[in-house]
Amino acid sequence: MSDILLITQELINDVERTINYFTVSDPRRKNKFIYQYLSDFYLKQKIPLDKVIQFFRNIQQNESSFTILLENLYLCTMVIQQMSDSRKLLIQLLQSLAERLTQTQKQIFFDNFDEEVLWECGFVQQDTFSQRKRKINTDINFCQNKFWSMKDENEGYCKLMVEILDASKHTDFYDEEIQQRIENIIHLIGYFDLDPDRVVDIIIQSWIEYPYSLSYVKILKQFKCISVCQFLGKRFESIVQTLSNNNNISILMTKMANAAQVLQTDQKIPDHKLIIITATALKYKLFEVGNIWKYLQPNDQDFSKIFEDLADESYKCYKSFDKLMQIEGQRDQRNNNDQSEKLKKDLFGQQLYNQKLWLMQGLIHINAFNIFQELYKSFEGIIDFTIFLPIKSSLADLIEWMIDPLHEQYFNKTLFKSRSREQKKFVYDPNCTTAFQIKQLTIIDEDAISILNEILTIFSPYIGEYPLVFHKLCKVLINSQNPDVQPLILDHLIPGIQSGECLAIVIELWKFLGQLDFRKRFDCYSKWKDIHQFSTINQTIRAAQLTKEHIRNFFNKIDKDNKEKMMIKFAKLSHNQPMIVMNDLRRNRLDTPDNNFVIVHALGLATPLSLDILQFILIQCLCDYNDESKVRDKDIECRYWFKNIAYFIASLLRKYYTIDMQGLFAYLIDVFSTYQSNQQISKNESIIKPEMLILRELIEKMTGIVHIEDLTPQQIQALAGGRYIQLETTSQTNEFRRSRKSSSALEQFFWSQTINSQKILNQNNQEEVVSLAFLMLVVLCQQRSRFILNYHNQNLKPLAALYDNFTCSINQLTKCLLFQTDKPTHYAQLFPENPIERMVIDFKLPFEIAFHIVRYSYKSLYNMSEEEFQEEVENIKSIYDKIDPKIMYINPDINNQQLPQLPLICHTYVKDILWTIINPEFFAIFWLLSLDNIYVPQAIYDQQLKWLQENINKNPDTKDRQSKQNQKAFEKLQNELDNNIKRQEQFDKFLRDKKQVFSFKEVDQAKENYHIKFAQCLSQACLLPRILIDPAEAIYCAKFVQKMLQIGKPRYTYTFYVPKEIIYFTFTYLQCATEEEASNVSIFIQQLIIPYANWNDETKFKNDLKNYFDTTIEGYDKEKQYIIQNIFFKMASFIRILKNNEIQVRNALIFLKRVQDIFPPTQQIAEHIKIYLQDVEKDYGHIQDIKTQIKNFHIEDKINTLPVQTPKTNLNNTAQKQVPTNNEKIKTIGKTGDVEYDEQNHKDQTEDKQAPKKKKSHDKERHPRRLDKT
Repeated sequence: MSDILLITQELINDVERTINYFTVSDPRRKNKFIYQYLSDFYLKQKIPLDKVIQFFRNIQQNESSFTILLENLYLCTMVIQQMSDSRKLLIQLLQSLAERLTQTQKQIFFDNFDEEVLWECGFVQQDTFSQRKRKINTDINFCQNKFWSMKDENEGYCKLMVEILDASKHTDFYDEEIQQRIENIIHLIGYFDLDPDRVVDIIIQSWIEYPYSLSYVKILKQFKCISVCQFLGKRFESIVQTLSNNNNISILMTKMANAAQVLQTDQKIPDHKLIIITATALKYKLFEVGNIWKYLQPNDQDFSKIFEDLADESYKCYKSFDKLMQIEGQRDQRNNNDQSEKLKKDLFGQQLYNQKLWLMQGLIHINAFNIFQELYKSFEGIIDFTIFLPIKSSLADLIEWMIDPLHEQYFNKTLFKSRSREQKKFVYDPNCTTAFQIKQLTIIDEDAISILNEILTIFSPYIGEYPLVFHKLCKVLINSQNPDVQPLILDHLIPGIQSGECLAIVIELWKFLGQLDFRKRFDCYSKWKDIHQFSTINQTIRAAQLTKEHIRNFFNKIDKDNKEKMMIKFAKLSHNQPMIVMNDLRRNRLDTPDNNFVIVHALGLATPLSLDILQFILIQCLCDYNDESKVRDKDIECRYWFKNIAYFIASLLRKYYTIDMQGLFAYLIDVFSTYQSNQQISKNESIIKPEMLILRELIEKMTGIVHIEDLTPQQIQALAGGRYIQLETTSQTNEFRRSRKSSSALEQFFWSQTINSQKILNQNNQEEVVSLAFLMLVVLCQQRSRFILNYHNQNLKPLAALYDNFTCSINQLTKCLLFQTDKPTHYAQLFPENPIERMVIDFKLPFEIAFHIVRYSYKSLYNMSEEEFQEEVENIKSIYDKIDPKIMYINPDINNQQLPQLPLICHTYVKDILWTIINPEFFAIFWLLSLDNIYVPQAIYDQQLKWLQENINKNPDTKDRQSKQNQKAFEKLQNELDNNIKRQEQFDKFLRDKKQVFSFKEVDQAKENYHIKFAQCLSQACLLPRILIDPAEAIYCAKFVQKMLQIGKPRYTYTFYVPKEIIYFTFTYLQCATEEEASNVSIFIQQLIIPYANWNDETKFKNDLKNYFDTTIEGYDKEKQYIIQNIFFKMASFIRILKNNEIQVRNALIFLKRVQDIFPPTQQIAEHIKIYLQDVEKDYGHIQDIKTQIKNFHIEDKINTLPVQTPKTNLNNTAQKQVPTNNEKIKTIGKTGDVEYDEQNHKDQTEDKQAPKKKKSHDKERHPRRLDKT
């Protein structure tokens, strides 16, 4: 009773389940529920065995209930694991239950349980049962009734053949009539007791005859897959066995000897149809790949070994059978020709009867690409289709079949005759769900790109062998206008050109590639380059090796005589293997400068893609070397190999100016850039930037503008003219004319291609787009300032040379940009809004350099309205006021840590008094004007025009080329002269209208030492910063001072005072100037003292003062004495000081060489210069350069030709005084003579003016000049 209560309580607890079973009328479900619960309680040992047995015996009389009970117990045997306690209880229950069963119930009992349960219960013996079972199965499955078809004892097979042959007419897998054929075949098997395996064999044999009939697939699905695999596999094995039994070596060799012809003519092997039906069976999942793979030859081990042998012998046999890279037109004959032929046959034979490869080809043929891909991935890194053309041809046909609709949509006409449609036909079954099929494309979408990517991942190394397919695919992808096709083109199609030879494909790909940013192109080239280093594709390896052999042979033969002929061969080599050809060119042929011209010429027929790859390889080569390896040890001179590469790059871009130069300029910008984290130059860091040579060579070659270091006086004067007079005087006209095309290309590059190409972060950390030219100038100027900033960490001699190189490069690039345009608005397009403020405040560039770069972008002063002029004045003044003269740093530091103080030209004192001394309008006019605005070298123009006219008169033939060029040059020079004169007249009118800006107030002139303060502010805030930039700026500063005195008309004594003081302030800079700066300062002083050059001739002297300053003097002797005493004599005193180090000596010699036509003016000064040169030669004669310059000066020869004029102050005494500080040096020089000259010669020239009775020495209030760099 307790057990029943327990079960009842469980049923109450499981209310939901109980209700589900007892609320239905089906008694079977109720009984099943009760038996299940009872069994669970027993197995959980909640009810004893005897009570359960008693309950089961009470119900065993009911057959239906007993059957339900046995089903429930059977489920328990399936769930309960063996060797468990529950299992033992269950077996005990079954044994007890079976003791009192009737024969019928025992049969039911045995039918409901597995063999293992019966063995555990001991109802049957395992060995006896297994033997009987095996015998019965044999009788059922393998005992066959044999019939003789010849005696027609059984007509079932005849009827079967009729049904099978009728089924071959239905090619559609889903044809309704196929189902009727299947039922007929099944009925025939049953009615005539046909052997199913024999039926399968007959169906397969019929299928081989009609391999494209899909009705057989549906029929064979009614049979066991094992039988289908077995009969297919036996057929594959029989082919190999037949060859083995009949001396397979001779038969196989015969096949292999004709292998090339078989593969080239698309003939099929004897078992081709067997391959097709096997692939079709795999497509429709009649069986899995593993079931049939074991029957195919060779086995997996031999299958892998084939490709290993192919890789080992790839290069040896390449020339025997591969047509891909036969550039020379004839095959290379070798001594081991027989051995290569035998190896060729072996490899071809192995591939020809490689049933696994043929099956993979069949999978492609029947459009089961996913199964093919699965097999390929299982052998990835091993399998190679280099000499197995069927797979490559099938993949090519598949791609062509895919894209044909799109190609016909984009291009109605084609240049190529397409192959037969039947050969390219692939079956697409829209109802097939057992395999992934490729369909024809009507649009290039995401799915199409994914499919093409999967195919090209396998096929791209071989796609070049099929130029028609390759060309079609390129055109379809490029014209799809889908940006997602870019990875396909870059990763697969671009490297694919190395496996074929088709110029049209290369041109088509460049149309797409040339529109991409250079970073994406270079990334593509980098991946392509890695393919040759890490590729396992034998075709790629062999092609690379053979190309290297050809290119080396080419370079050994090429010279100046056969360059035209060899150019064609080089083009063929580089069309499809540009990476290898250009890389070999860079490695072996750019070390000697003699080859550069010939190599550049040989690239004449190279494609734009090849030239772009060459640029990438050259840039990568430059990146592989650090700065120290590009220069000589302990020198800033570049090594020969680097010079040759720089010359080659410049020559290459000049001749082939269509090359996109963004990559090269981006590399240069990256090299010259200074970063926040690296503002200072450490002692161990290289300060040398040899890439500067590349930039300068590039500008010189492409524009024809050559930087001339040592200018003649005539060339210096020509700097004030236009471009044509500068070119004529420097003999660069012809070079400039020959560079016209490349110069135009450079203009288009700067103004069109890269006008908005560079992204930078402004002060607000916002992205801003600027032009490449602007960014290049900024980084050059920053690097230049960086050298000054870190002068205390480096050796000054190479630092000064590098500083000059950067300054010259900035000037050269600026001049190049100016020569490209004549309009300020066009030039202004290169710069952002308010460029001066951006460059000075944001990019921390020197004020004078910023103005030097952007000055020509301003509107001409005479075209400005008064409001525009005043606006510019205020803008320039505000920018200048924002400059902190104490601190100079290139980029804003993250931690706001300012860099060490740098002595500047414009120190704090000058800036504090600047606007009280100099009018802001005067300051703005000085910085906005340029040399050609205020001075026209009329004499230089007249001289050059006269020379051209003489040449024209000598050869009046108008058809002569040289005569035409001279005539054009004459006309251009004349027009340029006329335009410059007109422009100067307009500027002169503007300056005369602004006379009050240049005028000296009488009140100011009456102030003590006013002219000294004025000269100091003018020199340090205006003149000296601009003088140091280049010779043209030096001449401008001298002409501006003369123009200022001419328009301002101060006291005539100011025509001596102001230049004298300016000379004092600028001359002292020679103590620390670089070589170029010293030359510029010398040019400035020379131009400034030219009005006083005829001091010894009264008439000429007065005429010069009238011409230069528009002033007259009454006397002559005292003015002459003042010039000798306070200008020439003091200049000699300055020179005597410049001998503390090699830099000072070199600068002094530069000055003496530059002013040798004017200085020294007298024998006495020349004697002291001679003494100075003797002292210098004694101390620095071991330096060959200094010794040579001293000898070339010929001071002894000049002394006798000079007049005698003794100054009042003894030069020896002045020079021998102790000068411990720089301030004392300046105070000492020029201290005498001014007071006396002021009192006697500078009295008022009008009645309301009167000079002060006595003045103190003007040097007493002079403030310290800028500190010495050294």
